[in-house]
Amino acid sequence: YLTDHPYSSLTVAQLRALKTGDTFLETGTNVGHGVQAALDAGFARVVSIEADPRLYVLARKRFQHDPRVLIQLGESWTMLRDRLTGRTRPATIYLDAHGGGHTPILDELAVLTEVSRAPHRILIDDVRMFGTQEWGGIGKPEILAALGTLNPRFTLTYVDTTNAAGDLLVATPPPEVHP
Repeated sequence: YLTDHPYSSLTVAQLRALKTGDTFLETGTNVGHGVQAALDAGFARVVSIEADPRLYVLARKRFQHDPRVLIQLGESWTMLRDRLTGRTRPATIYLDAHGGGHTPILDELAVLTEVSRAPHRILIDDVRMFGTQEWGGIGKPEILAALGTLNPRFTLTYVDTTNAAGDLLVATPPPEVHP
C-alpha cells in the first residue's frame, strides 16, 4: 500500500517525490490505499486496476464520488494496454498486482514495452518478494531484463519502504532533451 498508515509500504511524501506527470496508474488496487495516497500526493488523475471482484467493489465504492478516480476491474496487462495505447504524456506507473503465487509483472512490462510512447516512471513494489512463491518464482534478473527491454536508458534505484530497505524498485527515464 502507498499510505502513511503503519502498514503502508511507501509514504505520501515519498510518492510525491517520485511523481512523474499528472496521472498515477496502479495495478493491484486492493482496497484503495494507493489510490488515496496518490490523491494526497497531488495527482490530478488516478487509475487503478484490480482483478479481484470483491476488492474492486470495495475500492469502487470508496471512491465513487471522486471524479479524479477510475477503478477498473480486469487483468492488469489487458487494462494497461487499454489505458496506455496512444498516450504520449508521462505518468507514474505503480506495479503491485500480485498474490496467491501469481504476479503478472512480466506481462505488464511486456505491454508497456509494446504500447508505451511516453517517458513513464515505473515503480515496482515488494522487491523483497522477488523470486519467492508469492511472485511465482519470478526473480530480479527477469524483471531487470524486462525493464531493460522497455527502456535501456532507465536509471534504476531502490527506495526504502516501511516494509523493508530497498523494497521499491524505481525505473526513471532519462530527462527529455528538447532541441
